[in-house]
Amino acid sequence: MNARLSLPKIPLILSITLINCVNICIAEEAIKTYHAMYQVEIRGKIIGTSELSVQSRPDENAYRFTSKTTARGMLRLLQPSPILEHTDFIYEKNRIRPTEFWSQNTNGEEKNNLHIVFNWDRGIATTTEGKATSVVEIRDNVLNRGSMQVTMMRDLSRGVEPGPYVLVDGDSLKTYRYTYEGETTQETPLGAITTREYTQQRDNSTRQTSIWLAPKLSYLPVRMEQKRGSKTRTTFTLQSVKGLKK
Repeated sequence: MNARLSLPKIPLILSITLINCVNICIAEEAIKTYHAMYQVEIRGKIIGTSELSVQSRPDENAYRFTSKTTARGMLRLLQPSPILEHTDFIYEKNRIRPTEFWSQNTNGEEKNNLHIVFNWDRGIATTTEGKATSVVEIRDNVLNRGSMQVTMMRDLSRGVEPGPYVLVDGDSLKTYRYTYEGETTQETPLGAITTREYTQQRDNSTRQTSIWLAPKLSYLPVRMEQKRGSKTRTTFTLQSVKGLKK
């Protein structure tokens, strides 16, 4: 009679623990940290650079998205200091929740500064712009413009098509929708990169943004073109990136 060896059965409670551990690990890996540099053009003329980054913060599951735009050339006479934006957010229960947002004009003009505080316990977001304050009710999955980019990259990395996304805008909420346009190859300083192109459209607006996202860079935008009607106004082109696989 041949003896058969069998692996010991994993107790149910241990199986649940292992599944939870895997889910936690997946959640922790879902937010990619990086630093990317873009060249900014207006109507074909280079006017500056824009840096986008996501960094982890000391608190558990806490991150910060930062945008820093710096003018160059003649435009620097009008905007000598960078324009900074920070979005603090947490990633929990498989979703991104912004907690605070700052948009700061470092030239010192307070009227151009914007601050949003998200109070999820009370279900409100309070916006302060200059000396004016407004409050809007929020629900699950409401974002701001910084956390929207992080959410879009995360969704695509998980095989989920982006949008629609609802953003806080002062005392109102605005919805952004995405249309898939196809796969294209973009020539960049990093070489030729295969991308997925989407058109971003805000409800009740004529402004559109075309976005080319690179799957091999965790769906980081490689190129963005802001349009009004058929005319391209502002273009962002990726120059370098750290923290994501190339």
